[in-house]
Amino acid sequence: MNGRIRWLDISRGFLIILVVLAHCMVPRVVFSYLSYLVAGYLFISGYLHKDRPFKILVARRFMRLIIPYFVMGFVNIAIFFVSQLFITKLNFTFPETLKKFLLVYLGPGEVPYSLSPLWYLPMFFMVEVFYGMFRKLHLTYAGIALGLLIPFFGRMKLPWEIDTALFGLVFFHIGILYRRFKLKVKNPLLLLISSIAILSLVVKYNGLVDLNTKYYGTFPLLTFVGEICYIGIIIGFSALIEKRRFSKVLELFGRNTLFILGYHIVIGIPLYLIFSKFMDPIAFVRKYWYIYFCLNITIVYLLIRFLPKKVIHFFTGELLTTYIHRRRTEELQK
Repeated sequence: MNGRIRWLDISRGFLIILVVLAHCMVPRVVFSYLSYLVAGYLFISGYLHKDRPFKILVARRFMRLIIPYFVMGFVNIAIFFVSQLFITKLNFTFPETLKKFLLVYLGPGEVPYSLSPLWYLPMFFMVEVFYGMFRKLHLTYAGIALGLLIPFFGRMKLPWEIDTALFGLVFFHIGILYRRFKLKVKNPLLLLISSIAILSLVVKYNGLVDLNTKYYGTFPLLTFVGEICYIGIIIGFSALIEKRRFSKVLELFGRNTLFILGYHIVIGIPLYLIFSKFMDPIAFVRKYWYIYFCLNITIVYLLIRFLPKKVIHFFTGELLTTYIHRRRTEELQK
């Protein structure tokens, strides 16, 4: 399957479904468990990381992450302001929204809600840039040590997720080490159960975290433990279901993570319009979040299952990156 690694696609699919769930106005206790999942993505990115010259690394990651960020961001901004003609107007102006989007200040309440999930992409980009930079300077572990200190600096708010990216270096490096040493899990069920159990203790004493708003919980050290638990969860979970039929559905979600990340909230707008005919749509979703999630994830599945790949790639910016890459290749061959 085009050189893809099945258990990583399964893991990505599992994680993106949890991301969709987290954005369905779930109760606080449910969100607390979901709020530690970012490390799972960083682990996968580290596992797939390849050592390249720094300039090539930055160029490749810019094409893979930042062009989609801008394409999906501008589409979301356009959809939001058009939708304001039909649903309750929210207090966002175009100039202020654009400014915060360009600076990657995408916290809840700062920008239209559909833009918020896109903060992942600049953060992943900056993680790889920092890792490549520190590695080039032979300061890899110094960079990781700096990242370990980030939660103790207070709630910084740096542009382009600089602080969160430094924090994420440790989980990115764990992914690199996991692949480098070809580690295998002998008892995935035990790993899954123990990871969930430890995560439950972390949630009990540390509460929820929100890396987008730079909140690292009551005890920041426990945040690292909770994030690492999600690495154990995805390794154990993917190993357990890799040979089951349901895994193919998760693979499909995993292969379309970019599209789902960018548009799962926008997909809910028609549902909000329907709900608004009966009651306040926000109140409805808060009360019946599980119904909204089931409807939302079903629509997402139908779109990624039946939309032509070129349509999906157009809306994620991947079609544009393919075109740019082809033109650059043609120019180099002249």
